[in-house]
Amino acid sequence: AGYRHRDLLFGRDVRAGTLDGVADGVAANGALRLRRPEGVQTIVSGEVSVRLVDAAAAPRPMPC
Repeated sequence: AGYRHRDLLFGRDVRAGTLDGVADGVAANGALRLRRPEGVQTIVSGEVSVRLVDAAAAPRPMPC
């Protein structure tokens, strides 16, 4: 819970390798949680890119 307010990827569209989804936080083992239509999948290694979205629609990070 303490980390979530600092997670700048949370709720954003991301691509991890060939998988597209919405970043859903970080698992206890440090893996990226990726929300996909078939459910949440964890990504333990690989490159993750953030797709740009309309700034008006993007979630705003909470101040620290």
